[in-house]
Amino acid sequence: MRSAWGWVLAACGLSGCVQGPGELEAARVPHDFGIGVTLYAPEDRDAPRALRPGRYLLEPDGALRAAVGAGADERTFPPVTRVVDAGGRARVWALFVDAGLVGGTHERVGYGGRFEPSGDGPEAMVYASWDGRRRAWRVVLDPGAGGGPSDGGPEALIDAMAELAWVAD
Repeated sequence: MRSAWGWVLAACGLSGCVQGPGELEAARVPHDFGIGVTLYAPEDRDAPRALRPGRYLLEPDGALRAAVGAGADERTFPPVTRVVDAGGRARVWALFVDAGLVGGTHERVGYGGRFEPSGDGPEAMVYASWDGRRRAWRVVLDPGAGGGPSDGGPEALIDAMAELAWVAD
């Protein structure tokens, strides 16, 4: 009987049904997925929306909170802008997975203290929770990336959240 269970566990591990600590499945949105992005950048109306200052919070129930402008920081608790449907949550989750934050090269930071941007260019504090995990990252953004959907990376994630909050491009 032990050998049968060993084969089952080995087959499951080889087929990918055991998720490693740094692996995320883009197709499965965790029920507790929530994400917050605070973007620090100079106020520039001509910059792509993914590179303009703002704060976006997507809660697990789909409530999207947004505040835009230089005054938005991690102490800002914006009002609910809209409720995002399951398709919108799936899109944000897939972009979060594709952004390469988990297991990537972006600096992990503790959450709960005051975030101080370096001032060297556009930066974001990204906080996410999923499957009982909580993580935060400091992300230095690439002004040349443009933040469009085809650019990928954190800029595409931020752009999607801004779009869902009806921020004009």
